Formats: sequence, structure tokens, C-alpha cells
Amino acid sequence: MTQTIKGVKVKIEENRTFVQHLRSYRKGVNFALSFLKETGKTSLQGVNQCRKELREITGLCGGTSVLCCNTALSIYRGYIRKKKKNNRISFPEAKKLAMKVTLGYNAKLEKDRLRITVTARKYVYVSLKLGEYQRKFLDLAKEGKVTLGEITLTPKHCIFTVKQEYTPYTPQGILSLDINEQSIVSVAMMEDQVVMHAWDLKPLYEMNCKYFEMTR
Repeated sequence: MTQTIKGVKVKIEENRTFVQHLRSYRKGVNFALSFLKETGKTSLQGVNQCRKELREITGLCGGTSVLCCNTALSIYRGYIRKKKKNNRISFPEAKKLAMKVTLGYNAKLEKDRLRITVTARKYVYVSLKLGEYQRKFLDLAKEGKVTLGEITLTPKHCIFTVKQEYTPYTPQGILSLDINEQSIVSVAMMEDQVVMHAWDLKPLYEMNCKYFEMTR
């Protein structure tokens, strides 16, 4: 079984309330980054220690604050890796307005709009501009043929993570190869049959050695 992942971009209608929510998310990411810088923690458990204060400062709900800390931790770990190669690199700061949501966690898809949880029983709604291409994937998700993962939102668009599991091919049997300098031996097992083959490569080996010596 193999999994394929695709990002589907969808434009959204302008929403000032949502943009304000994005600012709160960015504020939370920068607060978590400051906490990581001061404490030096690099684990999810460590960054979660600042969640209570983060929620008080930003007003984000519990689910969104978790994703906010995850975003900050990802940025901080990337900073540490880069700093090992370049000590002059400056400490990161979230500047772009962007946030992550997960369906069933802090967001819900309602026809052509996305409902995002702000606080308990308080939501902000984002209207989606769906074309035939984008709607096709949402219909497949309703049918259970694909899975919708994490969603990244900006003031003008959102990107749905679409996941699908599939079997790339049906194996007909097992093939084993023993490759040597002067021979190749194969054993193929298909259902109840076992087929063996052997190839003598000695003439090719001798020719290769001969021309190698001539060239040298």
C-alpha cells in the first residue's frame, strides 16, 4: 500500500474578521518562538508549557494553540539546523499571515465554507471559491476515496492536503537475483512454480579485462 499526497489550492473571499484571527495566530507563533529561545526547549512537550499563557495573550482556542505551538517548534528546529552551518543567521520571526487548521479538530467543512473555531461555540467562517477541479477532491473526500489532512490558510487562499492510499501494482511473484562478476543466477517463484535461470558472463568478463589492460 502506497500513499500519495497532493496540495489543492482554493481561493477564499475577503474576510476582515478572519484576517484578525490570522494576526492572533501569528502573534501566538512569535510568542512560542520567544519561549523556545528563552528556555532552549526543542520538544513538543516543552513548547506546550507556554500554551496557557499563549491562549491568554491571543485568545486562541485549545486546538488552534496546539497547532500554533507546532508551527513555532517547526520554525525553531529549522533555525537550529541552519545555525549549525551559519552562526550569523538571525533568530526567526513569523511575518506572513498564515495558519494551520485540521478538520474535526479546530475546523469543519460546511458546503462551500470553512468554519474555524475561535473560542468555545464561537467561530469565524471562510467562504471558499470552488471550481470544478477543487470541488472534485472535496466530493471524493465525502465518498471516502481520499482523506483531507491539514489545511493551510492565508488571507487570500487556502491549501487542502489531500491524501490517498493505493496499491501501485499487483505482484505476480518473487524474483531473487545473485549477481557475480562472471555469472547471474535468478530464482522466480510464481504461485506453485519455481523457475531458475543462469547466465554465463565469463566471455564478457574476459573481454572487459582484456580491453581494460589494453587501455591502461
